[in-house]
Amino acid sequence: MKEKINHSHYGGIKFLLLLIYISFFYSINYAALPKRIRNAFVYCHHNKETGIDSLINMNGYYRISCIDTAIVSNRKLFDSGAECISMTSCNPFMFYPNGLFKMNLPVKYDSIYNQFDISLGLQEIVENIKGNENKWFYYGLWGSYILCNDTIKIQYIDKPWPLSSTYGREEWFKIINRDSLIHINSMPLSTDKSDWKNYENYKAIKNKKYQCIAVFVPVVKKPTPENAWILKEKWFWCNEQDWKDYMEKIKKK
Repeated sequence: MKEKINHSHYGGIKFLLLLIYISFFYSINYAALPKRIRNAFVYCHHNKETGIDSLINMNGYYRISCIDTAIVSNRKLFDSGAECISMTSCNPFMFYPNGLFKMNLPVKYDSIYNQFDISLGLQEIVENIKGNENKWFYYGLWGSYILCNDTIKIQYIDKPWPLSSTYGREEWFKIINRDSLIHINSMPLSTDKSDWKNYENYKAIKNKKYQCIAVFVPVVKKPTPENAWILKEKWFWCNEQDWKDYMEKIKKK
């Protein structure tokens, strides 16, 4: 005689699996930003023109390189082949006119020149809106900047993920000309004393030995920032109504 199937038992399992799935989905998309980083973030987003395009070139990205000041002359500070030792492993970055900042840009292999090319990676983001690279680009390191005379001050954050560490940094660049910036300061974006202690130890060594320069690289196509994860965070905006207007806009899309 065949055993009767306990439908209530299987129904309970399905319900439990559904709860696990919902919890996992929620944790991935809504992982909380640590308070030590959130409380240190002060460059809120106005979504207004900053005027930075009157000071530096914007239709492209900046590539940073660092050199040993003890063995290289000042004339070689702009050598793009210099050693890379800071700024989150010298990730390239971009500014947007409305105050947004993006670090860690995509690359794509160029079979003609047999090398990886950031310009092609950015073009792929623009042309393939459903590609995996597109999601990675908008989930990466984002933040904002302010202008203080000839200095650009930046705060950026890695998207929070469950069971992984989240970090933030503040970087300062002094404008040399429209194509070149000098990296003059790097600090942890944190209110935690241990983070600052580690920073002071690093700064004492790095500042004596290295000088870092960011050089502008033009691109054919530059992705828009509208889908950046950080724009969905209410704390990121200076005005709550601006955040509500943005959320309403993306819902309509």
